[in-house]
Amino acid sequence: MSTTPILDLEQEPPAPRVRRWPTVLYLVVGAGIGVALSEYDFAMPGFNILLWLPCVYMAITIHELGHLAAGRAFGLPPGGLIVGGFVLMKYGDRWRLRFDRRRIFGGGVALPAGGDFRVDAFAWMVAAGPAASILCTFACWVAFRKHGSGDWDWIGTCFWASAIGLLSAIPMSAGIHKSDAARLWMLCTRPEQARAWMAAVAVQAENNRGVRPREWNAALVTQMLAADQPTGGQVFPQLLAYYRALDEGNEEAAFQHVENALAASGQAGKPVRQALYLEATEANALLRKNAGNAKIWLERAIKLRKPECGDCAAGAVAICEGRFEDALADIGKTRKFLARMKVNSGLGLFAEERLDERERLCREAIAVGVGQ
Repeated sequence: MSTTPILDLEQEPPAPRVRRWPTVLYLVVGAGIGVALSEYDFAMPGFNILLWLPCVYMAITIHELGHLAAGRAFGLPPGGLIVGGFVLMKYGDRWRLRFDRRRIFGGGVALPAGGDFRVDAFAWMVAAGPAASILCTFACWVAFRKHGSGDWDWIGTCFWASAIGLLSAIPMSAGIHKSDAARLWMLCTRPEQARAWMAAVAVQAENNRGVRPREWNAALVTQMLAADQPTGGQVFPQLLAYYRALDEGNEEAAFQHVENALAASGQAGKPVRQALYLEATEANALLRKNAGNAKIWLERAIKLRKPECGDCAAGAVAICEGRFEDALADIGKTRKFLARMKVNSGLGLFAEERLDERERLCREAIAVGVGQ
């Protein structure tokens, strides 16, 4: 058996393991709050389903701004904000806003752009999110007690939406995701895991500043891989290490990193697993020169969900099979996708360079009459 049995299709990737208990816990806690409030002799806040999503977005925004405000106060300037489908990221010196319809019912993320990556600074940044949710919920409650639920029950709906943020104060993990309380507990009690996670965040910050993978801080890359992260948390560091190894031209190390990421992907969601499957497609097609395995990985990726851009992987398979005209068409589609995304990150620059090399290879092959 090879050293990369999953990548080489000698073993199946781990089956998805979706933990249902966080959802059950949300329902139990929500029901408990409702029962507790019903014991008092006053009306419950109203609720309007039509206003639910805007109110949830409002509550998520306040929660994530709490993270960013505390981060800035402790030397971690803001680098990114995700609220549902709205993605605001700083790439280099510019902020880019885009809408991802696939995340419309998603949660929020706050990312630092760099700074002094200390445990205490991260702890304050993590803790500030639940604190902001508590203050928001209290403000909505005070407004409800004074003015009622408001027209269309907007005050009451804001209260219930804000109350969801209180669940981040409960320590729990689901797949690769941790609640703020679980992350804070890790920072306070598991220093090795905490340093590895902070290093991964620091590497991501370098990437967003436009630093190429091969130029990422070597000490940070080593540190982010130094400690195993439970519940699939190793996927993201291994994927970053895979890109760095590719950019350095170290194919064997790249194979091992993508193998490690695949082995830890059982608790990752469909978007993460699809990204891994697409990378496995390209690794098999362009590095291993195995079109059969590459096509299997591409089929698996497409079966998970419709890819945002699967043309890059399809083009890699086309190159492996000698279909260079098809590959050029896929490369063109990928370039249009990258231009539309306007992502000036280190990985974006690396992707453009990889496309340039593939296009050169295809045109040279066509010029000498190889393939189509």
